Amino acid sequence: MSVIKRFVIVGSGLVGLAACTLDYVVEEATPSKTTPIVSQKPLDILFVVDNSGSMLEEQAALYRSVFDERCPITDVRRVPLDYQNPDRETFDDISEVCGLAQLMAAMGNDFHIGVIATDVGNFDERLSAAQDPDGTHEQLPMRGCLQGKGLITDDDDVAVDFRDAVIGLGTFGSSFERGLDAMEVFLDPDSRRAPGCENDLDGFLRPDAQLMVVFVTDEDDCSHRDGSTSFPDELADEPQTPGEWQGFFVKDTRVCYERANELATVASYKSVLDKLVVDGRSSDVLVSVVAGLRDDGAGLNAGACIARDDGSIDGICRAVQGTSNACEQNDDCCTADGGGRYVELARAVNADSLLGSICEEDFRAPLMPIFSLGELGGDEVF
Repeated sequence: MSVIKRFVIVGSGLVGLAACTLDYVVEEATPSKTTPIVSQKPLDILFVVDNSGSMLEEQAALYRSVFDERCPITDVRRVPLDYQNPDRETFDDISEVCGLAQLMAAMGNDFHIGVIATDVGNFDERLSAAQDPDGTHEQLPMRGCLQGKGLITDDDDVAVDFRDAVIGLGTFGSSFERGLDAMEVFLDPDSRRAPGCENDLDGFLRPDAQLMVVFVTDEDDCSHRDGSTSFPDELADEPQTPGEWQGFFVKDTRVCYERANELATVASYKSVLDKLVVDGRSSDVLVSVVAGLRDDGAGLNAGACIARDDGSIDGICRAVQGTSNACEQNDDCCTADGGGRYVELARAVNADSLLGSICEEDFRAPLMPIFSLGELGGDEVF
């Protein structure tokens, strides 16, 4: 006889946010109290990563949060027997030193990973060549393009391939961080893409998979669908081939904050994700955000932040509105501006918004709730 058991998923760092419940059909039995209950649904994870000039350290932190070299699982294709389908105690132990991909491999989860940029121009040539004094940077295609080798699966060498995608993304991208536009361009099969990326969506989304979109950025979103609103389009008349024309994109990014009411609505980007569910290409969707957030006593909320020497996250700093490169050392400028539009999308999609602050040293917390662990017959939550 089968019965319905209910397990509550709660992620660390999600203080004050609602938990969600999942119903499972299980055989009536008395299993071990440490038996993990893991969703075996395939997972397609799209990382939308800011590649502007201020993101070098944050990209490295993201890599460590997905593949940590301290973990005893050094290759997701060959998980040591001791860590395969771990019990609760073992999972808790390795979750302190293992990244998302390593934990998914231990649990036997089937995953796809893709990395795209918040830059929706054709190539990452938005800033001065002074950033590349040795002239070693080769312009990368951006718009609708998977970075690195492209699609990464649990059959690949994630340690190498995810590193190449995230660290290789670089910091030459547009200072107009348009993460919501980037998500829409990539997920829409009919969108215009940069040359060579026409087929990058192929095989990424699977009909039976859960889609998780993870935004990682130190600025708020500036999406305006290429000037389809009254907002000025910084890509108007953009050259279609790479070349020496960085000066073309010198713009004042404060307009993204001063005219935020003219940007495309966040609700319109939720509709993009809703269509995926309706079309049956993904059974459900999650949105995770690692951006400018801080805890002011009522849980994590969007706000400019800085990490102090003792590791605390402080909001007492000067918001820079996308102009951190002009901030003097003694100005006490914030590390990140508040990611309000990203948070708005996450809370519209997820009851339990998977939020984390980019001012933290580690980004594991907003990724961990994908593991639906509980104890059969018990009331414990994870």
